[in-house]
Amino acid sequence: MGDLLVLGVTIALEPLPIIGFILLLSTPRGPRNGLGFIGGWVACLVAIILAAAALGGGTPLKSDSAPSTAAAAVTIALGLGLGAYAVWKHLHPRTGPPKQPGWAKKLDQIGPGGAAVIGVLLQPWALVAAGGVRVLQQGLSDAGSVLAAVLFGLIATSVLAGMEIYALIDPDRARARLGALRAWIDRHRDRAIVILSLIVGIYLVVKGASEIW
Repeated sequence: MGDLLVLGVTIALEPLPIIGFILLLSTPRGPRNGLGFIGGWVACLVAIILAAAALGGGTPLKSDSAPSTAAAAVTIALGLGLGAYAVWKHLHPRTGPPKQPGWAKKLDQIGPGGAAVIGVLLQPWALVAAGGVRVLQQGLSDAGSVLAAVLFGLIATSVLAGMEIYALIDPDRARARLGALRAWIDRHRDRAIVILSLIVGIYLVVKGASEIW
């Protein structure tokens, strides 16, 4: 359970999905599009969890088996990838203000369906894949493993859900405060990405290595 919770917290704190979600909430149909974004985000997480569980037959992988070793190797590879990305990001710092992505210029024209697609595309896929690998290894054969998978999805969505609730309760104040939050995240985005990627990358490498050797 601990592995999935760590990954869920890291996904929830990833800067890019938060920034994209705040941009959506700032549009005229912000709260509706926010619900679409969360719908796409959650649907994708559920699909990956169920697919991973089905791939493993719903039961935990036997230790020292070929599938278990392969899953551990994938965990190490994902960890190394995150670590390499953190090093690259640190060595190539951004200069000047962040550029607005092309899709952000068309946000006023999209509806909940388009927002759902953005929610899928903005997921931190390396971390989501790592969560899928952990579900594959643990299966969903008992209450504990099911609870871990549910908590993983809830925690990964918690920050977005909190912002959505705030926008629904007090749209005007939320727009101003979330705008200020976006500006703060923009200033610290690269550092946050480096720190999160490096910590989780090392964690995944150590975890995968401990399961092989």
